[in-house]
Amino acid sequence: MASETEPQNEIIRCLDLLSPESSDDAKFVALMLLPRLLQQDQETVKLVFGAMDFIFLERLMRTSNSSDSELPDNTLKTIAVNIISCFCAVDELLSKKQIHARIPTLSTLLSPEENDELTKDILKIFIRLSSANQAVDYLIDRDVISRIILCITATTNDEVRYLALQAVSYLTNDLITLTSMGQFVSDAVSLQEYTFTILNNLSLTFRTNQEKFKFDLLDFFVKIFSYMTDQFTQIVLLSNKTRLDEWTQNIRFGLKEILSSKLDNEQRDKALSLVMLLLNHIGLKWLFSPTVGDLSLKQISNSSEKNVNDEFKFASLVVQLACVEIRLMLDELTERYEKQEFQLNKRHEVMLPTCYTILEKSIEYLSQVENLLESQSQETSVELAGINLDPELLLRLKGTMTETFRYIIEYLVDVKETTPIEKIIKDESILASIRVLSAWFAEESSLEKEISQTIPFLIEICQYCLKDNTEVDLVKIVIPAFLNLTPLDKPREAFITHGGPQIMIDYLMKFWSNKEDHSNISDTEVNDILGPLQILLNIIVSEREKFIIRNEDEIWKIVNIGLQISQILGPKLKSYEYKSNEDQIILLGNTLLFCIFVITNTSPSSNLFDKNVIKKIVHIAKLFYDDQHIISQRDVWKQVEEVILLGEQVLDNNYITI
Repeated sequence: MASETEPQNEIIRCLDLLSPESSDDAKFVALMLLPRLLQQDQETVKLVFGAMDFIFLERLMRTSNSSDSELPDNTLKTIAVNIISCFCAVDELLSKKQIHARIPTLSTLLSPEENDELTKDILKIFIRLSSANQAVDYLIDRDVISRIILCITATTNDEVRYLALQAVSYLTNDLITLTSMGQFVSDAVSLQEYTFTILNNLSLTFRTNQEKFKFDLLDFFVKIFSYMTDQFTQIVLLSNKTRLDEWTQNIRFGLKEILSSKLDNEQRDKALSLVMLLLNHIGLKWLFSPTVGDLSLKQISNSSEKNVNDEFKFASLVVQLACVEIRLMLDELTERYEKQEFQLNKRHEVMLPTCYTILEKSIEYLSQVENLLESQSQETSVELAGINLDPELLLRLKGTMTETFRYIIEYLVDVKETTPIEKIIKDESILASIRVLSAWFAEESSLEKEISQTIPFLIEICQYCLKDNTEVDLVKIVIPAFLNLTPLDKPREAFITHGGPQIMIDYLMKFWSNKEDHSNISDTEVNDILGPLQILLNIIVSEREKFIIRNEDEIWKIVNIGLQISQILGPKLKSYEYKSNEDQIILLGNTLLFCIFVITNTSPSSNLFDKNVIKKIVHIAKLFYDDQHIISQRDVWKQVEEVILLGEQVLDNNYITI
């Protein structure tokens, strides 16, 4: 019985000694007892926490060498840290301000070279506290975080560096969560300062470190940016372009070393993943032209050709490695499908979309560079480089990408032969392949033979999606590709032969029937309508009467939708003198042209030749064309000029009996 009551008696004596009225000597005695007593149950820890004189604990941690002290100051600091550590082991106590207020003093005790054990204990405390929202303001303090970072950048102790990196990782993730939920209590400037401090310091170490720790930092960056939200990116990362350039340049150098070395799949995969994440968060500029900044084409043309080419070589390296990985993974996937093994392995699941994203972003960049070169504008402000790039380097890169897309096409053709469509529509690797191929087709048409082979497969997929109401809207994904391809003879022929126009008609009919508000067209709805309508317009312009007569019933369904669109947008845009959204002007122009083409190529004797519909459309069209002097004052004019001129020509050359 005595053995059971003895610990309780010790606790009572210890709590008495800790009372504020007790002398420092009495409290020293209690402190010598506490570490053992705090190994008991959580209730004991909470009891001691309630009786603790935290001001005295603070004084212990601030002690300096004193000759009249019976205990070395380091011992006193260690005892104080151990006590706080015990408190932090209890979840309920992590939110207590008495502990949070100790964070600044605890950070001053971080000294990996002089006392690595004490440093590790403090870092473990910070890791625990990073999960307490109330502790965040103390932990992101400039002095506190600078001392934690020194435990990463200014020591060779691997365990200390790992714990410090873990503390920063947990804290940053918590900040991202709080910011995204609107619960971060501090100001945006503090958050920006904290983020820049960690990214700048750790990216510099990532750039210069030549040991295993370089890969620990790589892993850290991948995890942080994987967890980062768009909201956090906008508030924090993109708030200062000068700072953004500093740490992204460091990461570039570190990644260049890793990707230029012969490494195993794991490290190369992480490096490519980090490239992909940064492309998603901060855009193309980081990969292709980080040193140029926001310059006009004239300024770019005067920049150092060597610097621009050197920068582009990194982007070229990344794209080529991504292409190599895509080919290898597609070969492996093809073998698995031939064996009827449809389950993706973990690496394919992660790395194929990663490499595809890099490829898709590169397509976007090269397309913008080509557009800039074609425009020859010297005044346009851009965030791209490329004007001084070695043409051979560009051609080589484009050649690599083209061959990779040839691989992707072959892969999809094989998939079509070996895989049921029900499985295709649920296979992430196939869907990702369709997405990236559509992005390529939306900009390129050089593989005309291969394109014509792929179009039937894409149409079949779209038909299945429309019929079975699948969650994946592949029709929307491939529309930009069809829009770019249907002006070309062979792709257009394949598109028509395999039922592509019917897909566009069905898509528009379904969209319009599901639309809740038929009195307005939102900006997002404009994009959903415009693509399919322009594809049908491409076909009608090329095929004219032959196509319209053959598909008269279906085409006139779209004319009736076109009338409703015109009646919504015509009066609205005119009342605003065409100062509303430019995309709506483009939609109205294309809608009117489509309707006029159908009307003028339909026999007046046809049952579908509805004079009332025709009268309304022609009336809106004439009003729209008469107002072209107003539209021409806007930037959108160049995008609708051809549509307007063609519409006027059709009306002038055709007498419509109303």
